[in-house]
Amino acid sequence: MSQLDRLRKATCLDDLAQLVNFKPQAITYILFKLTDAQKFTEFEISKQSGGKRTISAPTERLKRLQKNLADLLANCLLEVEATGERKTPFVHGFVKGRSIATNAKNHRNKRWVLNLDLHDFFGTINFGRVRGILIKDRNFLLHPTVATLIAQISCYKNALPQGAPTSPIISNIVGRPLDLKLVDLAKRYGCNYTRFADDITFSTNKADFPEQLAKLATNTTHDWVLGDKIREAVAKAGFVENPKKTRLQYFKNRQEVTGLVVNKRVNVTREYRKTVRAMLDRLVTTGKFEMQPARVHRIANKRTKQVDPLRQLQGMLGFIDWIDLRSTANARHLSPEAQAHTKTKSHRLEGLTSQEKQYRKFLLYRNFFSASQPLILTEGKTDKTHLRVAAIQLGNGYPDLVDVTGSHPTLLFRIFPSLARRTNALLGLCGGTSDLAAFLHAYKAETKKFDVLQMGQPLIVVVDKDNGWKTIGGAIGGGANGSQPFYHVCTNLYVVCIPPPPGKPEGCIEDLYKPETLGIELDGKLFDKSNNTKDKGKHYGKTVFVEKIVLPNAAKIDFSGFKPLLDRLAAVVQDHKKKHSSPKMAL
Repeated sequence: MSQLDRLRKATCLDDLAQLVNFKPQAITYILFKLTDAQKFTEFEISKQSGGKRTISAPTERLKRLQKNLADLLANCLLEVEATGERKTPFVHGFVKGRSIATNAKNHRNKRWVLNLDLHDFFGTINFGRVRGILIKDRNFLLHPTVATLIAQISCYKNALPQGAPTSPIISNIVGRPLDLKLVDLAKRYGCNYTRFADDITFSTNKADFPEQLAKLATNTTHDWVLGDKIREAVAKAGFVENPKKTRLQYFKNRQEVTGLVVNKRVNVTREYRKTVRAMLDRLVTTGKFEMQPARVHRIANKRTKQVDPLRQLQGMLGFIDWIDLRSTANARHLSPEAQAHTKTKSHRLEGLTSQEKQYRKFLLYRNFFSASQPLILTEGKTDKTHLRVAAIQLGNGYPDLVDVTGSHPTLLFRIFPSLARRTNALLGLCGGTSDLAAFLHAYKAETKKFDVLQMGQPLIVVVDKDNGWKTIGGAIGGGANGSQPFYHVCTNLYVVCIPPPPGKPEGCIEDLYKPETLGIELDGKLFDKSNNTKDKGKHYGKTVFVEKIVLPNAAKIDFSGFKPLLDRLAAVVQDHKKKHSSPKMAL
């Protein structure tokens, strides 16, 4: 039986408790024993447009209950939509896979764009409306007792509270009758319609905007008011318009939908880009920057943990990048994921847009230039595990690399994850010798204007001594042949070549293990470091070696062969300490 069928058949607290994975007595205690002050914490945050917004955040137990209930209702809606009964392509707020970008896309390149706002959207949805819609809506038709319990779990002070996990999904359920009326009006008068929470948008390419939807307040002003048809629909659905936010935008002026520009393509505003760029320039040249006062006020409330300005700035840069990817992908009829791959698969700077170069500059500064711990870049995906385990096992001899004073050894360095993520792609670090060589070439030029006084711990590129070393050595310059303990490339950037086994000209990190470890059989198979997939019946590869041999047997394995490599890493840390104490030498 589906979750929706079980919810429809539920008739009591016990039935609902089972569906939300809570004990009945726990729900009873939350609803009827706790006071309002024990259920919610209230605080205010500043709105970006000015004024204050009251947030009613549920305490932990109630929050878990509301989250489970929200998941249940979301799954039920997915079941309904799968049958074709309740399609909602016009709702973009609080819907998985939709966003302000998908909302804005519907109104791109239109002659007219009408924005209107519902006043106190959550606050106008009271207990009775929540209970009533769950009983009467033909897609739910819940038992009155169950509908009452859901309304009790979801409401606070007779309304949906801002900050509760249940408020978004329930507001979309309650708002559906309004959506259907406004969709009907949009079709009747040749417009597109979407809603994102309390933001409603109509758009059209008609020569004149339909006066039934919006009209000039007077003949002598440029102020627009909602037409009678929309006002009637909003009022009849139990909502209230916010006349201060009603605006009709013509294509010759800037048109915005949910904060994004939609004249030609979906885009962030020019002012936002300039602000972010100015903050980034201040950061890399002085080591600090100031957040926008409005943003500081919004995040400075008693429920917010200490704010990391760098994380805030990265979020702003990531938001711009996210919008740009989707906008360009739509123009080229690609998915955002395909567009991200196309934009970054070559990792060449000349292939990046100016905005992507800005984002890359920030990533270089935060992840590498100002690293708080020595940071290691490895060539292969499994190299980081070998290095981490060996350092832990040999930690007593390397106080610059491992802290052994606690109950468990703690690494004093970090290994950068080689993941195929957007950030790694922008950095050009999706794996391989060619990526690392290109990174070495670019790092010196791109960090030239960074404030050397803000330089952090060393960035150490660890590579094998094999055919790929020629590429790395060429990037280092000066005839680097891998024989030196380390190479200082520039600022805090170093290269360490993994020392080959004694008497051999080449080697990789796996060669640092003793022959008895490399010769361990696994299900009748032997280790092959070449990762030869043609002979799976006789050999296993690098990933299996790490997961099945190294990690389970770390305490038994002889890691002494890793000492020359750890010696080199420790030497880099000491060299950087000396150079960093004299900033001029770090250049």
